[in-house]
Amino acid sequence: MTNDKRLKNDLALIEKGALELIGKDDLKEKLNRYYDGARPLVIKLGLDPSAPDIHLGHTVVLRKIRQFQDMGHKAMLIIGDFTGRIGDPTGKSKTRRQLTEREVLQNADTYRKQLLKVLDPDKTIICFNSEWLDAITLKDMMEFMSKQSLFRMLERDGFKKRMNAGEAIFYMNCCTRCCRVLIPLKSKRIWRSAAWTRSSTSSWGETCRGGKARKSKRPSSCHLLKEPTAKKR
Repeated sequence: MTNDKRLKNDLALIEKGALELIGKDDLKEKLNRYYDGARPLVIKLGLDPSAPDIHLGHTVVLRKIRQFQDMGHKAMLIIGDFTGRIGDPTGKSKTRRQLTEREVLQNADTYRKQLLKVLDPDKTIICFNSEWLDAITLKDMMEFMSKQSLFRMLERDGFKKRMNAGEAIFYMNCCTRCCRVLIPLKSKRIWRSAAWTRSSTSSWGETCRGGKARKSKRPSSCHLLKEPTAKKR
């Protein structure tokens, strides 16, 4: 099969079922380099260990990542142990209960076992976001937040619902959003990521801001793929 034919088939599979793909032209170039012998791409997905089991909604994005792996690429799954311990809101209308380190690690271990039933273990890297977020200083956070718009953050559906209901929005809720965007800037391991694949639209704002911030540091470094959410009927 020629590279052109292979590229056409791979892109069709990547875009199948996706809501949006950012950086398509650059992705084509990287795929062509891969066909010519360059190293595989790395697909990143962030997961919050807020429960002991993954749910049906996760399968949407996991199937997409498995498609990347079947093409020969690798997956990096980042477990949100740091954000889980401080009650990451993740698009919910209420702040999540803060988990203990023991609870986070127990949930993460269950996640790992279940995820690898769908993904290829030999092409999957599992790590924790505390690897980078534990090392962030107050100076790092203040410098980053000085460039972020509070108005844009409060436009999120989760925050809007809480404001309309007269419920509190804490500074911590905004800080955890910034943490999500800071990860790609602080992690050298993520610089190689080819696409940030999300199973939900709830974190798309942080995904896009993280991609833009990273691109300002290293042009043509990542691509963003938004997947639909599996909803209950």
